[in-house]
Amino acid sequence: MKTVDISKYSTEIDTSEMQELVLAPLPDIVVDRVLQLDADIACYECTYNANDSLEECKNNLLTLIEKYRVYAGAERVVCHLTGELKGNRYSIATVKPYQGNRIGKAKPKNLQAVRAFLRFMNTNDTIEVYYNHLEEADDSLTQFHHNNPNSVLCSRDKDLRMNSGLQLNWDTFELHEVDPFGYLEINEYTTKSGNKKRKIYGEGTIWFWFQMLAGDTADNIAGLPKIQGKNKMVKC
Repeated sequence: MKTVDISKYSTEIDTSEMQELVLAPLPDIVVDRVLQLDADIACYECTYNANDSLEECKNNLLTLIEKYRVYAGAERVVCHLTGELKGNRYSIATVKPYQGNRIGKAKPKNLQAVRAFLRFMNTNDTIEVYYNHLEEADDSLTQFHHNNPNSVLCSRDKDLRMNSGLQLNWDTFELHEVDPFGYLEINEYTTKSGNKKRKIYGEGTIWFWFQMLAGDTADNIAGLPKIQGKNKMVKC
């Protein structure tokens, strides 16, 4: 298998500058702690700027990985990449095509090259890459996280909030413990056009069951159309 030498790329980060940009406190490194990182999202974010060269994208990715490692207080990072079969989800989702709402949408020009760069690079003492052509990153992130009591999970994907244990917030870099049962809350907000809307936010097992009932528009997954209310069927 072809491997990529990453020794020429700089991953040094200025932690004092990071503290100015991020509100979360910088934790101490915990012995044997491992960060389970959603590399699908990391690759996408590091290639989103169309003006960046491929080399800049690669360097940005390695710097981002190191940044999350430091804020997780972890000695090592396992970067999880989705395989081409995506856990056979395309044949499982029979009501609507899985991720059918993404067909035809453009992707960053350097995305596939950066994913290949990460997949085939030489691992070292701090970075390991996990790729299984049968699985989505969600699958391996969850499995690795639950099999290691000294693990921290980090992803922007709302689905991963169903996992209990220590998680690192993708945007705020805050570490927090997710309760196994979890919670649900309703957040109200106003759109730019002035319309008031509500959004459900949750964590833990109850968040998983809510998504099972309501579906997931991001992945084109239909939920139950109606459920039994007090006196009548109501929209889910």
